[in-house]
Amino acid sequence: MAACDTFRAAAVDQLSIWADRIGVQIVKHQTGADPAAVAYDACEAALAAKSIISSWIRPAVCTPDRPDAGTHQDPRCRRP
Repeated sequence: MAACDTFRAAAVDQLSIWADRIGVQIVKHQTGADPAAVAYDACEAALAAKSIISSWIRPAVCTPDRPDAGTHQDPRCRRP
């Protein structure tokens, strides 16, 4: 598991809890780190462990569970 949402408060902590609960390794960096670097390091760790890599990456600003979802200025995040 990769904690790529390095800018949202408590995002890394939340993923760390879930990783512990399901018994998987988590790759994380410091708050404010480059999310792409976290994803890259996670892929490198998975390859080194000869694990299966499955990725699901999307910007945090597009998460549908946010009350302001679809209002972000990025056109990729707008709802139809």
